[in-house]
Amino acid sequence: MTASGIAYASVAAGGYGYLDWGYPLYAVLFGTGMVLLGKVSARVFDGRVIAPLVAFMLAAYAWMYTIVTSAHADTWASFDPAALILAVLLIILLFAGLALAYTGGERRSAAVGGLTLAGFIAVVFVGGSVHVYNYPRVPTEDPQCVTVAADSICVWPEDAPLLPGLVAQLERAQALEVAAGIERPGLVFAEPGYDGASRGSDGVTVAPVEGSASLRSAQGFVAPAVDTHTGFPQCVDGNSSGEAFERHFQVADLMTAYVMGDMTDDSWATSSPDMDAWRHRVGQILEEWSEADRVAWLGEQLARYNEYCEFSGEIKR
Repeated sequence: MTASGIAYASVAAGGYGYLDWGYPLYAVLFGTGMVLLGKVSARVFDGRVIAPLVAFMLAAYAWMYTIVTSAHADTWASFDPAALILAVLLIILLFAGLALAYTGGERRSAAVGGLTLAGFIAVVFVGGSVHVYNYPRVPTEDPQCVTVAADSICVWPEDAPLLPGLVAQLERAQALEVAAGIERPGLVFAEPGYDGASRGSDGVTVAPVEGSASLRSAQGFVAPAVDTHTGFPQCVDGNSSGEAFERHFQVADLMTAYVMGDMTDDSWATSSPDMDAWRHRVGQILEEWSEADRVAWLGEQLARYNEYCEFSGEIKR
């Protein structure tokens, strides 16, 4: 609860992000449940060591299996109420068991407490592992949008500080398309939750953002140049494998590295260490070139791949 309080105070002070009260509320409810868990354990086990140890182990079990979350929460996702409901159910169970344990003798108190702990384990096992990001936030405000050539980027109002970095990424993606001779209708790159219907836009693609120079947003901006609306170019389909698939991801990852703004960045990786090492080597060479030469070479490779499905991956200094 202390960590949650510090985190939310920082968000409020910085004026950045979306304050979702589900997270601190869950922290309070879970903390209350763990206090009750300790009291129930004390009714079952004697001594100053066993009862706290049992309570700690059960608390750790509950912490790991009640919800699934991480340190990063996207602004387009709301805290799933199912996690709050689960915490309330645990509190009710523990409070009822504790109340019954205090109404009888020592033997009955231990028996009721033991059944309560067993029920606690069962409820966590059956209802736990709620993935809090599976609950989409409902749009309540108009998005913050910016136009870049024929395209637009629309984000939640709380993500407006990310727009300059996203604009830079999209401009690099557009430069690649121009160099490759790719022509397409304008698109709206929108965060989840905005389907574009309210703005009368037919060409909408989802481009999630994690930061001003994120991998996911770069992949979203590259997709129209390398992929069709089905998710693959004409060179590959859902049944492709081997060299065809490898060429596809070589091209996509190389273009993504450029759009991210640093072709020597090794902070992200794919499932293929060899391909990552290749991309890093090529990136080091391209970083030594002028911007114009770099874009021209990448555009040439992209055009050749889209037309002939060919890409050797070779580059000369």
